[in-house]
Amino acid sequence: MATPTPITDEQLAPFRAAMQTIRTPGTYDKVYNDECVFSFDTPFSPGGLYVSLSNWQGVSASYLTSHSIKTSSPVYVLIKKVRVPKPDDPHSHTPSLTPSPRYVLIKKV
Repeated sequence: MATPTPITDEQLAPFRAAMQTIRTPGTYDKVYNDECVFSFDTPFSPGGLYVSLSNWQGVSASYLTSHSIKTSSPVYVLIKKVRVPKPDDPHSHTPSLTPSPRYVLIKKV
């Protein structure tokens, strides 16, 4: 595993200046982190979904620049989800109509 490189003060300066615009959502505030407000992109899309930390609107990567200019939102968080298929369980039992071997059918004559 590679060691992370330290972040310099020059790299942190734009982020520190934008810290004043970041707000915490309240109880009745809506956070649009399920779908882009302009398109149908979701966190499962290849580029993920960027959520503004100023107004909590979700936008895709293609609309990120225009949304940032229009709303003056400089800080976004990227939400990216990946579907992982379930592994096949060799011990799982598929239901069938035939009785299991542990049951014995007894017929009265």
